[in-house]
Amino acid sequence: MFSVAERLKALRESNNMTQKQLADLVGVAQVMISKYEKGLKKPGFETTQRLAKVFDVSTDYLMGVTDHPRNASPVFAAMLREFIEEDVARLDEIANRTNIPREDIERYAKGEIEPAGGRMRIITQAMESMGWRPRLKYKEPQEKSNVRKVKTIAVPVTSMEFIASCGTGAGLYGVEATPNDIVYIDPSDIQHYDDLDPPFGIHIEGESMVGAGLDEGCIAVVNPADEVISGEMALVVWNDNWFIKWVMWFPDGSVELRSANPAYAPIRIEKEYATQKEWFWVRGKVVSIIRKNKPPRAF
Repeated sequence: MFSVAERLKALRESNNMTQKQLADLVGVAQVMISKYEKGLKKPGFETTQRLAKVFDVSTDYLMGVTDHPRNASPVFAAMLREFIEEDVARLDEIANRTNIPREDIERYAKGEIEPAGGRMRIITQAMESMGWRPRLKYKEPQEKSNVRKVKTIAVPVTSMEFIASCGTGAGLYGVEATPNDIVYIDPSDIQHYDDLDPPFGIHIEGESMVGAGLDEGCIAVVNPADEVISGEMALVVWNDNWFIKWVMWFPDGSVELRSANPAYAPIRIEKEYATQKEWFWVRGKVVSIIRKNKPPRAF
């Protein structure tokens, strides 16, 4: 396996890029790129994510963990495989709609290779146009004294200053979540309603959840009254950063935040931090996604 220093230098040179050009794209000083390539310093988490995005490779590949530039996404593969297995004719239809070879789509569904060059987004959009909707687990939450059945479909949306990240995190410490708009969703999207902590919409950015159908610029509707169980999508706060991720709970008390896009490495939160609200907080379950000029999607 290559070291991160060797791999970074090889990627930069193969893309005919100077250290200064790479530094400008990533947002660091040129001297830092030089130190990374000499092995004098390792890039931090966010810098690693940016470097991987620049070269369109996975962070595991950049760090020398694997020799495969892109790791297959188990979430995307499972969704694609399930969609095709319901009706095998869909495989040919996806191929026709996307102009992607049928054999490539089959390999994506098996998790053998990862879609590159925007293919994940193209396939997801084709599936959506064919009626695809993700089906996630749902567990009825414990009754609360101030919880009632939903009677409204009007949901306030926070201002654009308050954005959740489908990427490496959005630092929103001290930013006030003020209502700025209203969106309307089907009442069935919200299972319960808490008068003291009602559902709200929040703008999202980034592409880590593209494989799950979440495009940058969407509005996620979050319902704090719905319990989030392992494997469900939620708005969470980790170390003063806001994310929309799949939340995985583990028996030892730790938590992992997973992306649908394999270019973004999972974020593991150990028990000592996962149990402290000042470090980690599940704000609410994502129950619907609003897209521009498209009907809302329920989760």
